[in-house]
Amino acid sequence: MTKKMEKGLDLLSRAMIEDTLGEQRYEYSKTYFAIWCADGIFAETGRGLADIFGLLGWHDQVYLVQGNKGSAPWAVDGAEHVVWVLVGVTHMPSDWSMPRLYFLYQMEQLCSPWITEEYIKVAMGALSIWDFAPSHTEYWRKSGLSSVYVPLSIPLIWLAPNTLNKIQQEETQKTDVLFFGSSNKRRLQIQDTLEARLAAAGHTCAFYMNYDLFGQGRDSVVDNATVVLNIHYYEHAALEV
Repeated sequence: MTKKMEKGLDLLSRAMIEDTLGEQRYEYSKTYFAIWCADGIFAETGRGLADIFGLLGWHDQVYLVQGNKGSAPWAVDGAEHVVWVLVGVTHMPSDWSMPRLYFLYQMEQLCSPWITEEYIKVAMGALSIWDFAPSHTEYWRKSGLSSVYVPLSIPLIWLAPNTLNKIQQEETQKTDVLFFGSSNKRRLQIQDTLEARLAAAGHTCAFYMNYDLFGQGRDSVVDNATVVLNIHYYEHAALEV
């Protein structure tokens, strides 16, 4: 178990979740949870959260649902009694209604244009906002909303020895400096500068900014990089340097 996962278990405790649910958790003999991920971009985050629920003793009461096509998965009969954890609501269709009971897993920077009026409404309707940045929770609390810091956790399968061995055995070109993430003007300028300076010094640099590096492919590239950069997308951003 990673230190971040241990921290997640400490902060996202079973008692905290049950206290948040209040009397609603006594409506049924068991509380069932469904973690909804909008698409593949958020899949690993959802899987990591599902594993946290399993470690908390809810392994047979939590389900992972992925996709933002068609109708909302909580629109089916019986789903109104499920407690949902929403991951990636910025990719949720605008014509979807919200679940009756849900936690919002918040992964946006507070200065992001994704924090729209509609997004705030979703946050206000949540049982609690689980934020990936500790500095954000105070902002939500000052707004009168319940908020808990819940760090990002990798899926447990990535810690399995056979998975790690497979990553290490994959043939991936080695690089001195690596960056992966979405593209913007600032990052492109840094890419141009780094590529020129590193090439002049005889070093290599690789930038992946087309949402095309996930899962074991990403882990293999990281494993073969000397330095992995974490570059701000916004001027003031949590968790980035």
